[in-house]
Amino acid sequence: MRESEERFRTFMETASDLMHIADKVGNLTYVNESMAKTLGYSKEEMIGMHITQVLTKETLEKRFEADWEELIRKGEIGFETTFKTKDEKKFTVK
Repeated sequence: MRESEERFRTFMETASDLMHIADKVGNLTYVNESMAKTLGYSKEEMIGMHITQVLTKETLEKRFEADWEELIRKGEIGFETTFKTKDEKKFTVK
């Protein structure tokens, strides 16, 4: 079990993709270094933020509520998302 957890942690931390985990209400409980750095935050700053704080208004208006419901039901979703950085720049991922 410990070895499996270590592999997971290594995978998440070394991934170049923006990786995060949020609780059921949308508060970030984990972000990897790539996500924090790309969005201009430290990991510590992001933990506890609500996911909507780093998504653009357009992303929230277009898809977020329907996708959030699907995420809760299925445990995963895939779609194009536009994040906003700490200095309000837009960053789109697919």
